[in-house]
Amino acid sequence: MKDPNELFQATLDRLSPLLEPGWIELVLDYHVDEGQSDLAGSYLCRTASGLEEVAIVSPPALDGLFRDLRASLPGGSQRPFSHCKLRVSRGDGSFKADYTYDSVDWTELLTSSNWNFTEAPTKRVSQTGVGAK
Repeated sequence: MKDPNELFQATLDRLSPLLEPGWIELVLDYHVDEGQSDLAGSYLCRTASGLEEVAIVSPPALDGLFRDLRASLPGGSQRPFSHCKLRVSRGDGSFKADYTYDSVDWTELLTSSNWNFTEAPTKRVSQTGVGAK
């Protein structure tokens, strides 16, 4: 079994090149079932014009890391998670993950356009990738 903290650190290591130097907090939303998955993310950064939320396209390798996390968590009689929301704070380096186990509504997921940081008045897509959650 892999340590979840090691998996979170590996995730951040892979995403770091996509983040601007002034990033404050990162949120990744991972939905998964046995056949498919979806990973969307955004981060909060401070710019000259104020707070901005920047949507990123996550590298495909992150799917494997999140599947490893899903397989490594003790489940007992509980089925593996279907949703993991990972928050990483740059200030103190903390990781926080919340898990849900309901079936993924893929149709609803495709039509949702939620952002993670309501306090950021400006929303944009990273120049390193295309797409927003």
